[in-house]
Amino acid sequence: RESNMKSLYARIATAGLLLAVSLVAGREGLRLPAYQDVVGIWTICYGDTHGVKQGQVATKAECDDRLMTEILRVSSRIERCVTRPLAVGERAAVVSMAYNHGVSRICESTFVKRLNAHDPKACDEIGRWVCASVDDGKGDKTGKCANAPRFNKIFVKGLANRRVIERRVCYGGQP
Repeated sequence: RESNMKSLYARIATAGLLLAVSLVAGREGLRLPAYQDVVGIWTICYGDTHGVKQGQVATKAECDDRLMTEILRVSSRIERCVTRPLAVGERAAVVSMAYNHGVSRICESTFVKRLNAHDPKACDEIGRWVCASVDDGKGDKTGKCANAPRFNKIFVKGLANRRVIERRVCYGGQP
């Protein structure tokens, strides 16, 4: 019986990772030449910022490899802070958010605390992650980022759109 449960959890984890790959690739989009994101960070492929330099160009195969490597790394690190088995959609949403905002920030979040506490409304926290950090003096003027006082933040419509999809997936819906 224990072996069957481990097998079931492994299949759920795999399905969650595949859904996370689809979420990340679909929302980040594929860009082969390096570009600066909305806050000026050099980015390439599917939103990858690791070691990216101005003028860098990647192939589709390199981008696919970068995406899979990073999704697996993020998922492995998330497993250290999420203390309960996750449903497919929950895993996909948590991995997608950690890919986008960083594992440490997601692991320290109210979202993960609520997931770990089996809070049935934990996925509602996803909608709060719609701001990006910027340099001093360039903070949000809309008031939509007022609950993030540690950083200067800007509201990013693309993040808001992504969070709607991640929240729906987290609750078991389709992307």
